[in-house]
Amino acid sequence: MVKIVYYVHGTTTDNASGICSGWKNVSLSDLGEEQAVNLGKNTPYKFDVLFTSDLGRAISTAKLAFPEFESISDKRLRECNYGDLDGESKKLVNYSEHISEAFPNGESLEDVVERVKDFLEYLEKNYPNKTVGIIAHRAPQLAMEVLTRGKTLEQAVNEDWRKTGDWKPGWEYLYNGNMIFQYYNPVDEKGGCITRTMSKLFDKDYETVKEELINLSKELGCSDYHDTEVFEKYLENNNYKKEELNIPVSEINLKGRYAVLCHKGDNYHMFSVIDGVVYDKSLKYLDMDVVNIYKSSK
Repeated sequence: MVKIVYYVHGTTTDNASGICSGWKNVSLSDLGEEQAVNLGKNTPYKFDVLFTSDLGRAISTAKLAFPEFESISDKRLRECNYGDLDGESKKLVNYSEHISEAFPNGESLEDVVERVKDFLEYLEKNYPNKTVGIIAHRAPQLAMEVLTRGKTLEQAVNEDWRKTGDWKPGWEYLYNGNMIFQYYNPVDEKGGCITRTMSKLFDKDYETVKEELINLSKELGCSDYHDTEVFEKYLENNNYKKEELNIPVSEINLKGRYAVLCHKGDNYHMFSVIDGVVYDKSLKYLDMDVVNIYKSSK
C-alpha cells in the first residue's frame, strides 16, 4: 500500500493562450510560478518523497513549491500525448472522444491508465507504506481516479475538477494492488459510521437503517443503537457472521461484502467493503487495526 498526495503543475504560457501542450515542453507563466510558490506554503499535506513528470512545467513547479526536496522525474507521469494536436487549441482536444481511440499519432486515455498503473505498482513495490508526493498533469490524475477510486474513465472525465473549478492544494489517493479505497461518505455526511456502513452494505436508505437499529436496540434493552450488541445482532439477522482478522486496515484484501470493525486505543470505527472496494469517509482510519470482519454467509 502506498499513499499519494497529487498536485498539478502551475499555469503555463500555453494554458494562458488556450493551447494544450501534451508532450510539448513549455514554461510556467508568471502566474504559474506564483501559484507554485503558494502551493508549497499552503498545502496541508506532508510526504516522504517527491516524483514529477519529466516535462519541464512539472519539474519547475516542484522546484518552486518544494525546494527542500530533490524530486525524481518519471516519464510515466507525463500528460497524455496528443500527437498531431500537441500545441494546438484546447478546443480540438476532447478527452471524451479519446478514451479508447488514440489521438492522431498519440495516445488514448486508456494508454495513460496503463502507464500510470505501471508507475503505481513500482511505488507499491519500492515505497511500501510511504506517502509519495506527485506533481503532474490532467490525464495522469484521471488515471489515478480510475486506479484508486474505481471510476470508469467516462466518470473521471465527466467529474474532473477542471470542469467545476474545484482546485485543491493537493488530492489524496491510496493505492493497494488488491483493493480500491472509495474514501468518501456514500450515504450521509452527518451520519454515524455504523449506520452509514449498514446503509451501503444492504443498499438501504440511511433513515430506514437508523430506524431499524433504534427499534432493535429497544428490543435488546440497549440505551444506544450504536451499542456493539445492536449492530452485531443486526448483522446476524441479515446472515452475516463474525470473524477475527488481526491486521492493519491498510492491508485488508477482501472480496465479497463485509462490514469491518477497526480500532486504535479507545477509538472504534466501522466501514463497508464490497467486492474489493472500501467505502469510507476519509483516510484517517488507515492506521487502525482490524478487530472483526462480518461476512455474508449467503
